Amino acid sequence: VLNLYIPVGMLDRIFNISPSQLKPSEDIKIEKIILSGSDPTTIRILASGPISCEVIERSATSVTLKVGASSNLNEISPTGLVSSVTLKNQNNKTTIDLKFSKEVTIASKGIPNGVQVTFTPKAVVTQPVAKRKLVIVIDPGHGGKDPGAIGRKGTKEKALTLDTSLRLKKLLQAQGHTVYMTRTTDKYVPLADRTKFANQKKADLFISIHFNANNSSSPSGFETYFLGMHRLEYAKNVALRENASLKYDIGEKAYNPDAVLNDIIAALLTNRFQRESEELAGYIQDASAVKTGFANRGLNQAGFYVLKGCSMPAVLVEGGFLTNPTEEAKIRQSTYRQRIAQGVAQGVSQYVNP
Repeated sequence: VLNLYIPVGMLDRIFNISPSQLKPSEDIKIEKIILSGSDPTTIRILASGPISCEVIERSATSVTLKVGASSNLNEISPTGLVSSVTLKNQNNKTTIDLKFSKEVTIASKGIPNGVQVTFTPKAVVTQPVAKRKLVIVIDPGHGGKDPGAIGRKGTKEKALTLDTSLRLKKLLQAQGHTVYMTRTTDKYVPLADRTKFANQKKADLFISIHFNANNSSSPSGFETYFLGMHRLEYAKNVALRENASLKYDIGEKAYNPDAVLNDIIAALLTNRFQRESEELAGYIQDASAVKTGFANRGLNQAGFYVLKGCSMPAVLVEGGFLTNPTEEAKIRQSTYRQRIAQGVAQGVSQYVNP
């Protein structure tokens, strides 16, 4: 039992009252019980003489006080943290049952001919949310015999995707993730093998890194794709260009771009991760556009073969246009490729721990 009473021997020191001045308990009456305040809430019990008060029951959200004086009071209106108050009189003592709307701490002090008890909300200790640690597969686009897009100054996409992916790997590892790459050297990896590799690693995310190209030198900006039915002819053309790497897998003559696209569209019916992929792509797109300063071309969907069959959220990043002289010059700078990697890593972090 936690005692919240004033010992008789202390009365002369606190209130300048000698024990001989004390009235018999049956002569002492509680005159007022004042409940006030919201946070904290205070109960002041005022009597016709000095009283004792102790806690006889206590739980997280309730307390019972036993006061050494009788009371003719029948009802006290709850207020603040106190949701209900019940008074009981027995044997010249009064019990006060209080229930609270939340967990509280209790502090008391003696006042002339009474006692004051203060109830304060218990501090809530917020446990830090454990950050998720994922297995992530990064896919540097193209490689080996497949150069990918080639810029006006001869910049090869395959070299830029590998460099950017290696930078991204370090950043994601620093976040605590386990990271694998479909290639770490200048070699060609068939598109189907890239997805197969991610599935074998039981990856949580698949990120394919690319750089854009166009027949015109005007288009510019950063965009991120997820697997879905294209809504724009432009998005369809981007997918067709990236899917053209299949000719290195099955041969130039056997490669039929329209048949491949139809096959991918049919596979969309079993794509279980389209919503998650779209969400991941959105985070990456927003963070990367800000980080690079490139025009934000937004989020797009199209039938990319390399995303087909992924058993996890999967996105394809197009980090600027090699066919735009201004962007090509920037992308050739290692500092810019680092910004691209930082933007993608930030997007992943926001997706994992929103």
